[in-house]
Amino acid sequence: MKHTLKRIMFVLVAVLALFWVAASQLLPGVIRSQVQHLETQIGARIAIGAIQIEPLMLRARLNDVALMPLNGNADDALLTLKQLEVDARFWPLLTGRVSLERIVLDQPQAGLVRSADRGRQAGVWNWLVFVDRLKALGDQSPPADPAQQSAIKVSVDEFVLKDGRVMVRDPR
Repeated sequence: MKHTLKRIMFVLVAVLALFWVAASQLLPGVIRSQVQHLETQIGARIAIGAIQIEPLMLRARLNDVALMPLNGNADDALLTLKQLEVDARFWPLLTGRVSLERIVLDQPQAGLVRSADRGRQAGVWNWLVFVDRLKALGDQSPPADPAQQSAIKVSVDEFVLKDGRVMVRDPR
């Protein structure tokens, strides 16, 4: 009996260690891949620095995050974050729900920039262009197959903004 119990404990520890290694090593690549896919959909660049995953805590930290227009530079960023931290709960995931215990945006800065160009986009605010792009994506017809439509429920218990700022630049 003792020998069987030791084997079971060894297998359990090995599975947990394997899960931890796989999640902490593979998830950052998956996140970067999904971000690249999202960039093509929303027509904006998303830059992410270091990604830290704590699989046993269901915690993810993304450092130095920036959302920028495709044709802009870092000074024209729509949004920058020093760090984005997300803590999830395990049990709701088993029932098909995403329950986020906490989302923390550390030093977010929203940038409102009006273009100084004399061309087609003259005098247009960067966020208006971005929102129009998102609206166009939302206006697309949903998949005909109901099985492809998402029925995932998401809840957030705590949303924290630390040291947020809004930067406005109007060259006119």
